[in-house]
Amino acid sequence: MDKQLLPELIPGQRIELQRQDIKNAEIMFEYVDRDRDRLSRFLPWPKYIKSVDDEVVFINRGHDSWEEFKAAQYAIFSKP
Repeated sequence: MDKQLLPELIPGQRIELQRQDIKNAEIMFEYVDRDRDRLSRFLPWPKYIKSVDDEVVFINRGHDSWEEFKAAQYAIFSKP
C-alpha cells in the first residue's frame, strides 16, 4: 500500500485543523508563552519553546516528520 500524506486542512463545524505553518510561528509562540504553565501539565514540549526561533525549529521539525510519514502536527483554529 502506498503512503499518502494527510490533508493539510481538516474542516469541522466550529474549528479547523491546519497543518503547522511558519507564517504562524510568532502568534503560536505568543499562545504558548501566555499559557505555558497549563500546557506544561499535559505536554512535554512547552519548556523547549522559549522564543519565536524555537517555535520555527519546532514547526520545521514537524514538517520533516510530516514528509517522512512519521507524524502529523496540526494547529487548531476557530472558524469565523
